[in-house]
Amino acid sequence: MNDAYGVGLHQAMSAAMIELVESPWHTRHEDAVHALQQLRSPDAIDALERLATTEHDYLGYDEFKGLARKCIWALADIGKPAARAALTRLAESPDSQASAYARRRLARWDVELGRKLT
Repeated sequence: MNDAYGVGLHQAMSAAMIELVESPWHTRHEDAVHALQQLRSPDAIDALERLATTEHDYLGYDEFKGLARKCIWALADIGKPAARAALTRLAESPDSQASAYARRRLARWDVELGRKLT
């Protein structure tokens, strides 16, 4: 295999982005989540689930919880059973917006199979 997956670049990029989403010192969490969504790495599931309900002061203006929504889309696109389980837990979250976003992705799980890593 001569592609990025074969040489381990995928794992290295995933690890770097996971570290960024779990770091509170910056203001680019949405960019890191977008990269993880593109990578569709199952290694990111736990970090994305945590980040979906993490509050950052710099996002205090965002009443629509765009970061949570991006995390939930990334989990849906990963498409693995562990990602679906994370969405199920988020659907039960006391955060009503994150819960609604997760319920929507779960309701459309089968319709969106073409987007998923699976």
